[in-house]
Amino acid sequence: MSTQWTRRDMIRAMALGASAPVLASTGCDWQEGLQRERASEWLTVVDARGANRDSIEGQSPNDDALTAVLDRITLVPHHFADVSRLDAHAVLFGQTMYEPIVVGAHPSYTGTARDEQILRGAQAAGATAVIGESGFEGGRAGDRVGPDPWILADSVTWDPVRTMERASVLGARAIVLPVASRATGARRVRALSGSGIPVLVSGVVGREAALDAMDAGARAVVLNDERRAPILILEEVADAVGRRIPVLISNGFVGGEDILKALALGAAAVLVDRPVAWGLAAAGAPGVRRVVEILQQELAYAMGMSGVSNPAAISRSLVRVGAR
Repeated sequence: MSTQWTRRDMIRAMALGASAPVLASTGCDWQEGLQRERASEWLTVVDARGANRDSIEGQSPNDDALTAVLDRITLVPHHFADVSRLDAHAVLFGQTMYEPIVVGAHPSYTGTARDEQILRGAQAAGATAVIGESGFEGGRAGDRVGPDPWILADSVTWDPVRTMERASVLGARAIVLPVASRATGARRVRALSGSGIPVLVSGVVGREAALDAMDAGARAVVLNDERRAPILILEEVADAVGRRIPVLISNGFVGGEDILKALALGAAAVLVDRPVAWGLAAAGAPGVRRVVEILQQELAYAMGMSGVSNPAAISRSLVRVGAR
């Protein structure tokens, strides 16, 4: 087996059944941490535990496009800045997260019984997670060991009253509302705004849609475009809304350096989902925690190498576009 393994290769190998000796043979310098928790459960993906092998194994349609775009964006190193007191904590909607990384919704687990494992793993790493409104029917979510969850509104069986009730019961800090059309989206944002819980509009694909969502009362927007890499419009959207509402981004981010690139271009936080699905399939909640920790460590390292000691210092000057 080749020793030139990427992070994607390693986590996928865990999810698809690689044993500890095989992983050890890759020579990755962070392999020990990956193997530390419940290593025996990383040997196979057990269908009975709810893992969706098809959705975990492959790539989403725009992963290649995103990778190509991110490869053209390079970080500017700054080796002489004092980053001895690096603090990557971020605050969104009044709550503090360990870093501006959010566990996003993925079709292989969101809205299923696995929401609990996702949330517990994310909270243990100091991150928040987006969970389905149908999860945790028995009561409040999590053990309050970390940030409160965000709830994903069901846009198919649309029922704003139920969504607001579930958000209250689950102790959700925000409601993520997927939007397919501008007209429908505005009505739905207004319908949920009465809950007093911040509404994030997901599925924004351009400047005008972001402004419409903000005018309708959205407290943040999430760029999420299945047709192209959303980072292509990130800077434009961030400039359009200014500092009035946060702009978040999703779709295909799998590494700390790429997360820093998105933050430098104007994102307040980045939602990650596919790597989390790999960790979930491999080891449940501990696997989720470890994947999030890897991303957090990589982001902190990238920040240090770029000479920034906190998210407030991250700016457009950290990146060069089209440098490769």
